Amino acid sequence: STRRQAQVNLDTIDRVTKEGDTVVVTGKVLGMGHLSKKVRICALHFSASAHKKLKEAKAEMVSIAEEIKHNPKANGIKVLP
Repeated sequence: STRRQAQVNLDTIDRVTKEGDTVVVTGKVLGMGHLSKKVRICALHFSASAHKKLKEAKAEMVSIAEEIKHNPKANGIKVLP
C-alpha cells in the first residue's frame, strides 16, 4: 500500500545531507522546501515539484533498482525513512 510508504520533503534531505552524499528514500520525495546541495537521491517515486526542483539544483535522481546495480554493496549511502 502506498499509504505506508515514507514521504520525505526536500528540506529534510537538505538538512541531513552534505555535498556529494547518496541518499535512499524508501518511498516518495516531495517538493516542499529546496535543495542547496548537489546530492544523489534514490527513491521509489518523485513528485512533479520535487523533480523540477531537483533538476534546478542539478541533483541526480535515480531509482532504487538503478542504485543497486551501480552500488551493490551500498557503500556510502544514507537511508531516510
